[in-house]
Amino acid sequence: MLIAGPPTDRLRLPHQAWDPLMLVLRYTLWIGMFACVAALVTSGALYAYQRSSGAQILANTTLFRILCCSALVGSATLLANVLIA
Repeated sequence: MLIAGPPTDRLRLPHQAWDPLMLVLRYTLWIGMFACVAALVTSGALYAYQRSSGAQILANTTLFRILCCSALVGSATLLANVLIA
C-alpha cells in the first residue's frame, strides 16, 4: 500500500549552481544565433553571386539546404533564449 504521494514542491538548484549554468547557456545561444545569421547572409550572397555571374561554386540545392537549416536553427535558438529569460 502506497501511503506517500508525489512531492508537491519542485526541487530547484541553488543559485550558486544555476546562475553560471544559465550564463554559459545564454552565451551559447547568442553564439548560435550569430552563426545562423552569418550562414544566412553568406549563403544568400553566394546564391545571388552564382545567379548573376553564372559561376557554379555550390549546387543550388546545397545552398537552399544551408539557408533552411540556418533559419531553423536560428529560430530554435531565439525561441530557447526567450524561454530561458
